[in-house]
Amino acid sequence: MKKTFFIGLGFFIVFLFFFVLGSIQWPIFQSIKTTTTYHFFEEDSQEQRETKPDLFLDSIKTDSVLPVRNRVEGAKEIIKSFENFDSTGERVLLIGDSQCEGLKNVLSKYCEKNRHKLVGTVIYYSSTTKQFGTNSRLEEYLKEFKPTVVFFVIGLNEIFAKDLVNRAKYIQRIKEIFQNSQTKFAWVGPAAWTKDRGIIDLMQKSVGSNFFPSHHLILERSNDKRHPSKSASKIWFDLIAKWADSTGIIKFPIKVDSVSNRCMGKVILLNALNDK
Repeated sequence: MKKTFFIGLGFFIVFLFFFVLGSIQWPIFQSIKTTTTYHFFEEDSQEQRETKPDLFLDSIKTDSVLPVRNRVEGAKEIIKSFENFDSTGERVLLIGDSQCEGLKNVLSKYCEKNRHKLVGTVIYYSSTTKQFGTNSRLEEYLKEFKPTVVFFVIGLNEIFAKDLVNRAKYIQRIKEIFQNSQTKFAWVGPAAWTKDRGIIDLMQKSVGSNFFPSHHLILERSNDKRHPSKSASKIWFDLIAKWADSTGIIKFPIKVDSVSNRCMGKVILLNALNDK
C-alpha cells in the first residue's frame, strides 16, 4: 500500500514540475540580420549580396581587386558623395584620353566638396580628336549621362600629328556636338611632355576661352615619362578647377587638400586600338 502511495506521489511531483515549467514566460531570443552598404565590398553570402543597392555596381567594375578595407572606405566615400550632392549643383562628365585616369579621382573629390555630382568618367585609351570627331561615342555618352558640364581631356596622343587640316575638321565637329547639346564644356589641352607640332595651337584657336592650356605647366611625370604622376595630376586639376571657376564653367569655390580613394559615378574604359 505504501509502495503504491509513493509511486503515485512521484508521478504527481513530476506532473507538478512540468506544469510549473510550462507556465513560466521565458524570454524569446531572435537573431536579426542587418545589412549595411559596407557588406557590398566584403566576401559576403549570396543572400546579403541580393540586398545591396545598385548605386555602387558600376563604380567598382574597374577596381574590384582592392583590399577589403580600402573597398569599405571607398563605399563610405561614395555614399557621402551622393549625400552631399545638391540638386542645384552640376552633373559632371569627364571624358577623353588616358589623361583622365590621373584626373578622375581629383575631380570626384572636387565635386563632392562643392556639391556637384560626377555622373560618369569615360577613359578612351589611345584616342585622339579623330575618334571623337568621326564616331558617335561623344554624342551617345552625352545622351546617356545628361551632364550639364563636361571636362573633355584630349591631345596627348596627337603631339606629333602633322595632318592639321583634318584635325581642324575633327575639332570643329566636337565643338558642334557640345554646342548642339547645349552643354557647358571645359576643353583641357594635353599635358605635353615635349614640344608639339601644331595641334595645341590649333585647339586653342578653335576652342577659344573654353580651352585650358595644360602644356604651359611643368609637371612631374609617371614611369612612362609622358603622363603626369599621381601627385602632379592633383596639382594639375587644382589649376584646372581654379580656371573653370573663374570662367564660370562650373563653381569650385572650395579647394580640396586630398584625393578620393574612389571615383564617384560610373567609369567606362574604352580603347581606340580596338575600334574597327
